[in-house]
Amino acid sequence: MMPRFLLAVLAIVAAAGCRFDADYAGGHYTCRDGVCPSGLACVAEVCVAPGAIDAATIDGVVADGAPPDANPPARACDDPGLIGRGAPVMVTGDTSGGVNHVSGSCGQTILNGPDQVWRVTAVAGDDVDVTLAGDALLRAYVIRTCAPVPDTPACDGDAYARPGVPLQLTGVAAGDLFVLVDGEAAALGGTYTLTVHVRP
Repeated sequence: MMPRFLLAVLAIVAAAGCRFDADYAGGHYTCRDGVCPSGLACVAEVCVAPGAIDAATIDGVVADGAPPDANPPARACDDPGLIGRGAPVMVTGDTSGGVNHVSGSCGQTILNGPDQVWRVTAVAGDDVDVTLAGDALLRAYVIRTCAPVPDTPACDGDAYARPGVPLQLTGVAAGDLFVLVDGEAAALGGTYTLTVHVRP
């Protein structure tokens, strides 16, 4: 009697079908592996609706080139531009007439020119390639803690990229990395094209 009853229950369940429908809107999900539910994008290890982010990149892919709202990032430590992980991301900027937010220390050099700050979130063991083109006075470097002046945070790898000379870091620790475009001369800035590739 019992086996027939179980068979009948299983037949009813099978006939009814099994369906799962989830709505992930309005939730808060992390994406340390870069994967989000359908309809959400992974930015700085958080799944967000593509229209809700304040940046021109989604998962390392340039979107429409304009921020979704009227407040573009200030490109300072507390409001950096965002760069996605996984694919090379190219951004442009101009530090002329800007502010010296950070004075990074790379070897024997203190970079105290006007700067712009970009942030990317790395996974443990990632490699980071930084290429800089533009004004010859500019440098690009990576720091772990974006500490404003008068602090002088040390550059990762104790090195920087300059036009024609890329920076390569291997096996970085997990977490936020700040990529700065800066200069050695206190009052001199310039235009640049920065390419950052954070990859497994």
